[in-house]
Amino acid sequence: MSEEEHQKVSSCTGFNILTRDNVLVFQDNIGYLPTVNAPATDMSTVYEVLNQSLSIMRSLQLKNIVCVFDQAFFSKAIEIVWKHQDRFSKIIVRLGVFHMICSLLSIIGKRFQDAGLRDLCVESGVIAQGSIAGVMDGHKYNRSIRLHKLVYEAFMRLAWKGFLPWLKITHASEMIHLENTLRTIKDFADDVCNSSLREVMENESVSRITGLLKVYLSFLREGNGCLSTFWMSYVDMVELLLGHVRASREGDWLLHLPCIKDIIPWYFAYDNIYYGRYLPFYYAQMKRLPVDNPEVYDYFMKGGFSVQIGSTNPFGRIPVDQTTEETVNKDTETSGGTKGFSLKPEAIRRYYHTAEYRRMYLRQLREMTGLGGANFDHADLHQPRIQKDEKDIRSVLDLVENSWINPFSHDQSDLVSLSTSIAAPEDH
Repeated sequence: MSEEEHQKVSSCTGFNILTRDNVLVFQDNIGYLPTVNAPATDMSTVYEVLNQSLSIMRSLQLKNIVCVFDQAFFSKAIEIVWKHQDRFSKIIVRLGVFHMICSLLSIIGKRFQDAGLRDLCVESGVIAQGSIAGVMDGHKYNRSIRLHKLVYEAFMRLAWKGFLPWLKITHASEMIHLENTLRTIKDFADDVCNSSLREVMENESVSRITGLLKVYLSFLREGNGCLSTFWMSYVDMVELLLGHVRASREGDWLLHLPCIKDIIPWYFAYDNIYYGRYLPFYYAQMKRLPVDNPEVYDYFMKGGFSVQIGSTNPFGRIPVDQTTEETVNKDTETSGGTKGFSLKPEAIRRYYHTAEYRRMYLRQLREMTGLGGANFDHADLHQPRIQKDEKDIRSVLDLVENSWINPFSHDQSDLVSLSTSIAAPEDH
């Protein structure tokens, strides 16, 4: 915010890559399994997948095996596991986080798109008119995530602009700490890394100002009117969304579980009964892992519940079901799908029998020719992307401040009346 004209700091993903420079990266191995030529959600198909998983577990001499499914497959797999507990007791079934995030994106869109979010994105030029429906529904994952990052940052900048006069009126003695904080952060922008970030967060002035900022954000949630409360709920939901993404990217199991717990009420509130029905069971099952399956719990604590698909990105772990989308499904894409490939049963049978080998060879060919993404160079670290993100954020800001109503605005008289009831952070 101090260098809007010459922005040097990357957005959320790029920033976390730079601040995790001390993390060692160990790439996971991805194997390609045989394809079952049957509808995915048939009970017989699910039963076959579970049996094949047991065979893999025995061949690898594992005590347990973890299977990750989307909601439609998960619901049927759980029914079979419950019915045949003796046979499938060694299989731990997990809900796919990627599809969970996509569902959360659709909930955010459903809650806010008609309240102005759709118009805000189109009029600011961040999202084209033809793409906005897919972005709001969560079907365009990358665009949706980027959009909410940008709007979230724009709203936080609006909140920061209101925080400065609030701080001056309610905590005038803390202004010296604000100056020290801005100076410290400006120096940090010249050298974004883990050690410098740790120094910033341990700075006394930064700690005091961030504590007061939390107090002010609570005021925006509860004491600044209904409009402010409504759009602060957007800020909170995007933080929950980014928490899910961060938990997978860092392999942080202790962040993943609270995010699951906090997301459950939103599924019930917006009539997503399928996730609402199975997420409480999934959460309870995962909380029991230290008792029921301590080896699996230890593996998850080391980040094993997500996949390190690249060899150099320290913020590059992704959910298991997203890994499937980016490897298996991507490598077997054909124009028009299987029906577009052929309508002859014998040709389709041969297609499925050789699918795993074609995937493997195609992936190796891409890596040999440098097209497999082995050399990491994230787009968020490039100056053109940094400038584009900054331009879009400022476009959203200009639209809200100059053409729309700033939801976080308040009168000076309100701040004066609050100054007698709010104490400094150390008094709480």
